[in-house]
Amino acid sequence: MVAIDELLHEHRAVETMLEVLDRLCGKLAEGGKKELNDLKSILEFLEVFVDKCHHAKEEKELFPALRESGRRKWEGEIEELLADHEKGRALVHELKASLGSVPSSMNAAHAATTAKAREYIALLNEHIENEEKLFQAADKLLSQSRQQELKTRFDKIEAERIGPGRHEQFHRLIDSLKAEYLR
Repeated sequence: MVAIDELLHEHRAVETMLEVLDRLCGKLAEGGKKELNDLKSILEFLEVFVDKCHHAKEEKELFPALRESGRRKWEGEIEELLADHEKGRALVHELKASLGSVPSSMNAAHAATTAKAREYIALLNEHIENEEKLFQAADKLLSQSRQQELKTRFDKIEAERIGPGRHEQFHRLIDSLKAEYLR
């Protein structure tokens, strides 16, 4: 698997988790403790897998490689994608903060949490769609050897930022939550 393929594979995992999150939001109104625990796991996934791993690969390696290619026409798209990453970080932070208020006022907290979660879902779904247009162009522009070099750097980012075996743990979490919420 080369660099762009890896990022696309990660997008499929993120899309599955976003679908789980959407279903979980529907059940959250019922006030179940299990959903709150699952939401905490999803937030960890969003913070670690999506941001510290996936977005880092793009920000530290792919986007600079595209900029080095000399094709300035992508600069606007890259800046927009980077802004989306920042918005996503802020929303995850707000989601985590909304969880802190759950015990004191369940209904209001669930409504706030659900609203932020759905805002995040919409942001990331649109972001993935936009990013994949850039990935298609990057796949054509970057040679196989350059993509393999990026893939090696992606592996290093993953090892340094989330640690060995963590990627696989997140895929097991996705499978577990998918079985619970998307059946």
